[in-house]
Amino acid sequence: MNVKQLTAAGYTTAAAGPKPLAQKPATPPSAESKSMQVALSAGSQSLHEGDKDIDMDRVNAIREALASGTLTINPQRIAQGLIDSVKDFS
Repeated sequence: MNVKQLTAAGYTTAAAGPKPLAQKPATPPSAESKSMQVALSAGSQSLHEGDKDIDMDRVNAIREALASGTLTINPQRIAQGLIDSVKDFS
């Protein structure tokens, strides 16, 4: 198939051929072949401990309400929460 290509001198015709795809390794490295140990710093460990401020009972109740179709969303409350959070930045 001939394809017209724009060059500095004008249009020329050239035969277009498929471009070769990047070759992938035949066998991907196995996750079992390498192991690594990681030690967390005190700072990163303290961040992980901050997960306790999430009320998992509330999260699960919301999930159940969402799954059963009984979750009610109050757009005014969401909007007010957004407005309040912006005010906190000012």
